[in-house]
Amino acid sequence: MAKNKSARHHFIPQFYLHGFVDLKNSPYVWVYRKDNGAIIKSSVKDTAVHRHYYSFTTKTGTRDSQTLEKWFSEVEASVAEIYKKILNKKLLNNEERSRFATFLALTLTRVPNYRENMINKPTAQLMKRMQIIMASHKQHFEAHIKKYEKDTGEKISIPIEQLREYLLKGDYDIKVGNPDYSLSFIFSSAQEVAQIFHGMKWVFLETTDNEYFLTSDNPLYYMDPTYKPGSFYGVGLMNKKLEVTFPLSKNLALFATWEGLTGYHRANSSIRKTINWRTIISAQNFVFAPEKSLALSKLVQKYINSSPKIKVS
Repeated sequence: MAKNKSARHHFIPQFYLHGFVDLKNSPYVWVYRKDNGAIIKSSVKDTAVHRHYYSFTTKTGTRDSQTLEKWFSEVEASVAEIYKKILNKKLLNNEERSRFATFLALTLTRVPNYRENMINKPTAQLMKRMQIIMASHKQHFEAHIKKYEKDTGEKISIPIEQLREYLLKGDYDIKVGNPDYSLSFIFSSAQEVAQIFHGMKWVFLETTDNEYFLTSDNPLYYMDPTYKPGSFYGVGLMNKKLEVTFPLSKNLALFATWEGLTGYHRANSSIRKTINWRTIISAQNFVFAPEKSLALSKLVQKYINSSPKIKVS
């Protein structure tokens, strides 16, 4: 029984989701699906959870479903007190700020959208591009295959030229099948991102229960409002005009910039709508809210496949 329980891994912390529960239906949140418009009442413990999401293969070949889940639980426990300080409008010291910056970075890198759309798919696209480039040089490709056959002692099952033509057409997809690959990037990426977040200016924006913030399965979002779509360069975290949004609860959101305000400020209706719009865009599959709303469901459905992605061109 305990073994099965340990395999249920939350990629969004439960203590965080409690900040978005419907107080009339506690401990439930309303889950809005982007793909089919479904609105589901879901308990916090059953929201943003996948089986074996943090499981990995050990050197002995066994599947470890507990080590990383336990590590994340310890990180979340250490951050929970800092979280309470923020919600109670208390200033953070430098150590607390550093730990919270690490939490923010992990919030960005631990979710499925990051692992799938920022790691696995770009890697697969790059591998395919490299195969096509290699196949475009006939003599080099033939020499490469013959060397492979010599080194491994295995003959490929189809003629070399037929394989080359197949690769050149590009009518196939490559998938990164080993989950351990993207899992390793969660931590290496977060380490760099945490330092960047720590150096930014943080302002906490407040709103009321009647005008609440949303969250999602990919709640931390960054953008540069001056970025021109189609530009060769993407949006980097060091962009001078970068804006980072992260809903902390239904009544409080973090807004981080390089040149902006700090402290606590009241968010007007326009700012709240902008942050919620960004949260919806950032969501991969699900938006979470403290109430059921058909109007919100219609809005969410307008942004299918809008979550951040890296494309290899």
